[in-house]
Amino acid sequence: MGQQVSKLWDMFKSLVVIAIIAWAGWYGYSQLKPTPSVVDNTVEGASFNCRQALSKLAEDYACRDSGSCTMTSDELTDLKNRETDIEKYCN
Repeated sequence: MGQQVSKLWDMFKSLVVIAIIAWAGWYGYSQLKPTPSVVDNTVEGASFNCRQALSKLAEDYACRDSGSCTMTSDELTDLKNRETDIEKYCN
């Protein structure tokens, strides 16, 4: 009887050790390793200069709204892209 209890206890300890190792692996994978999309957005957002983009956007709006300045279709596309980037990266 005592031998059976000892075997059960050893098996229980082995299962606990396996569960701890599995949990640590899962935790390390899910918490410590950033996903590629998070890394890409962080790097791209870190290189985006909000202050400069807002200044350029204000200049473009002033040009677009004035009668003396004309903007090409490429410049208008850049303006829309800049607006999108500002919404994406600037709070």
